[in-house]
Amino acid sequence: MYISYGLSVGLFLVSAFIIYMFFHPVSENVYMIAIISEVVLLYPIMFRSSRVFYLYIFGGLKYGGKKK
Repeated sequence: MYISYGLSVGLFLVSAFIIYMFFHPVSENVYMIAIISEVVLLYPIMFRSSRVFYLYIFGGLKYGGKKK
């Protein structure tokens, strides 16, 4: 869950920066709606990738590729 939280924070920072750079004079509601909708839509992908990262970092098994 900590890795998923880190990915969510990274997505938040990148999204806020992009919105700020391209659509600067917007209200805080636009930031909140855009970022919350991105996190909700991308949550399944972030959760799966965070599990893979966690298993790769803390798991004892390494992926060896296809065996011939």
